[in-house]
Amino acid sequence: MATHAAPLGRFLFVDQSLVPFGINFVLNGAIAYAINRNASSIPFAGQASIVGDTVITSFLLPFLTCLIVTGLIHKQIAGGKLAALSSAPGSGAFGFLAARGKALRGALLGVAAVALVAAPTLLALGALGVDELARDAFLFFKAGYAGALAAIVQPIIAWVALAPRAA
Repeated sequence: MATHAAPLGRFLFVDQSLVPFGINFVLNGAIAYAINRNASSIPFAGQASIVGDTVITSFLLPFLTCLIVTGLIHKQIAGGKLAALSSAPGSGAFGFLAARGKALRGALLGVAAVALVAAPTLLALGALGVDELARDAFLFFKAGYAGALAAIVQPIIAWVALAPRAA
């Protein structure tokens, strides 16, 4: 169990996946609106583009989330609101991430998100012939993409932060 009140699965799925989806959907949609409120459309490539925004979001979201969430989870563990995992992650990817500091872990997750999430997403949009998106379509794409990315990476960040040796 990760918490005294809820099992680890609920903590990771609800608190660290569904809730971050909603928060990042709203937050990134608002940021995209603020930046693009006067644009009629957003081009696929070039300056201020779908490609640039998606790559930047894919790196920054895991990086910043790792810095913030790791610290919050460690505070909750220290305050007795969460219990650390009884054993450290094994020698696989989770063990590798747990052995790194939170800034390096966030950067590694950011690079992985660019390669494993942003690249296939952008390749799919390119294959579909997307040259641009109308502003409102882009806002929905950006909000949904950021929400989905948060729902994928934040449970990983939280699980690793619960490990005894996660810094």
